Amino acid sequence: MARLTTHVLDVVHSVPAADLLVRAFKLNAEGNKASPAPDAEIRTDANGRGVLLEGDAFSKGWYRMEFELAAYFEGKGTKMTGENTFATRPAVEFLVDNLDRNWHVPLSNASPGGYVCYRGS
Repeated sequence: MARLTTHVLDVVHSVPAADLLVRAFKLNAEGNKASPAPDAEIRTDANGRGVLLEGDAFSKGWYRMEFELAAYFEGKGTKMTGENTFATRPAVEFLVDNLDRNWHVPLSNASPGGYVCYRGS
């Protein structure tokens, strides 16, 4: 059973990004959100991990994941103003074309100034 998962690492505090809000949206053929409401909305666990979609809720097509970094870092005492406003809500869009494998979308090196995202395993 294929599923969509994430893992977020906070490089500022050298910890997993626990309790970070992550949303997943299925996109329509025009590349827009199929619905204004997310198809999944989770908060990462103590290890910065989470499962967004699986089973019948996860199908082929384009998806958009949004990571609420501004709220997360402000909760840690880092004001997201001035030079710290770059990576407030990073988003990644990707095509799920194979449901014979899991889709893992980690966000590593997360900080107010940037992040690294890739397709994990």
